[in-house]
Amino acid sequence: MFQLLEETSPLKLNFEDLSGITYDVPDLRLLKANHIHSCQFCTLAKRQRLGHFDCVRNKLATNRLATRRQCGFTGQCHLGLTELVQPLIYRGRVLGIFYFGSVVLKATEGAGRRRIKRWAQRRKSDARPLLQAFERVPLIDAAQLHACRERLQLVATLAERVLDAHGLPLERYRTAMIAEPDHKNIPPLVQSAMHYVHRNQSEPLTVSAVAAYLNCHADYLSRVFKQSVRSGLADYILRVRIDRARHLIATEKLSLGEIAWRTGFQDQSHFSRVFKRLVGVPPGQYQGEGPTSPLTEKSNRLREPSRYRIASASR
Repeated sequence: MFQLLEETSPLKLNFEDLSGITYDVPDLRLLKANHIHSCQFCTLAKRQRLGHFDCVRNKLATNRLATRRQCGFTGQCHLGLTELVQPLIYRGRVLGIFYFGSVVLKATEGAGRRRIKRWAQRRKSDARPLLQAFERVPLIDAAQLHACRERLQLVATLAERVLDAHGLPLERYRTAMIAEPDHKNIPPLVQSAMHYVHRNQSEPLTVSAVAAYLNCHADYLSRVFKQSVRSGLADYILRVRIDRARHLIATEKLSLGEIAWRTGFQDQSHFSRVFKRLVGVPPGQYQGEGPTSPLTEKSNRLREPSRYRIASASR
């Protein structure tokens, strides 16, 4: 249904998973290209480091607004592109947000150009490449936007029906805007690194790979990350993976080897060593005792070294 929505309009769709729901409901997963704004204009805007930071800030602010309102709305980003925003609400809780847009609304075309010029002036950047790319962004009118809004609402309703069919316990999921509770004090670079880790935790992640994606030096990223989160990025990657492993142990009938593979570990022995170090017991014992036994409950309280946590289905 996601592909059909894109094929019938010039708008681009992506989904911001704020709860980890897509891990348990594969039908809600989009292609990697649909995890972020990936049109040519957005790609160009995020090519510069400061441009990427501003896009992340804009996305976080929109996530907070959609979660607070718990209803859909239309808006323009800091560079003038129009977006339809529709939260995925299930039993009164926002589990994620659909973004459908990356277009220019005719009524705001002039205002969009002015936003680009102001942004470039503030960031001491050349506005011409963005202005040229802006001219190639699809242009739609209010009637087309309204029709797309109705289609997006239908997709959100269908997604709710999919969740109903899976019958997942809602208490398993928590909603967060990437980092909590004090993400405003975390630099955008660190927020971007956290976001990237969660989206790619099953991949062979390294500090160098994350730094390359964010277009910065690995040593600089490690230093800023540790100053902000009080935990090294490499350790953070392991903790995200182990949290995911605990969730799989609690909810899936999988072998430890399969769980190790799904959480990005190269072999089961490495997975077992890291699991025991962070949780306090080997994964086999954790699996046998159950995640709510007194022993594992004690390890749950002792394992978290930082005041920052990232929401996923396992927390």
